[in-house]
Amino acid sequence: MDSDDKKDPLSEDPMFLMATIGQLSVWSFHDILNNIFKLEGFSEIAFQTVSKIEDEEIKADFKKCHDVMNTSIKNITNTVNRIRALRGKIEYSPADYPILSLIEMTQKKTQLPKKMSNIEAENIVNISLFCDKIIFEQIWFHLWKLLHQEASQGECFQAMCQFELFSIPEEEQNSTNIHIYIWLQQVDSSAFHPKELEYIEKNLSLSEDHVMYFTKKMGEKISCKILSSQTSKNTTIFRLSIPCKKTQV
Repeated sequence: MDSDDKKDPLSEDPMFLMATIGQLSVWSFHDILNNIFKLEGFSEIAFQTVSKIEDEEIKADFKKCHDVMNTSIKNITNTVNRIRALRGKIEYSPADYPILSLIEMTQKKTQLPKKMSNIEAENIVNISLFCDKIIFEQIWFHLWKLLHQEASQGECFQAMCQFELFSIPEEEQNSTNIHIYIWLQQVDSSAFHPKELEYIEKNLSLSEDHVMYFTKKMGEKISCKILSSQTSKNTTIFRLSIPCKKTQV
């Protein structure tokens, strides 16, 4: 038997490892969601009970707690569902998606970002991406989470997104790609042009930054190359390069 045949597939393919962990965890996800739904139900019962109290200050305080709890429950549920979506994803299901619809659907599902500004959509209304939407969703979610973690606390930022179509050499399999630029910009700060920055690819190891490492690995599955740059405010901007095509009107 060749030495290659003895290699553990889990050590060779991080995506296979992630999928295996997901398959083993399916019952754990089920139990987590069951308990979350119980919390949500009893939270509502408690709120209805407290609502009958005449003390308005107590009711107001409890409503704040109730709202925070419901928001947390919703966020946990969304996180678990995103993990479940990757469970068993050894086989991928690519399809054509209009880029604006795909981003709108992904943004709505992940709630990241809640609102975007500066979307230059005029030139891409007929552009579609051939990709797996679950993988695209994971990449989108991870990159926006990294941007928000980097943002300074107490500062007001607006989420920015721009697009750029460009051609690549004809000998390549896909003749047209699209750049998707995403970043957080301080409110009232001077505007800049992301297309003028220089973008690099950081070769990270798993131990250096596991989130970015796995995000890039997932990007490879849909031919998405992720580069980054720094703005004049020393904040990060990501550039996603993905094959695309024009659709018939």
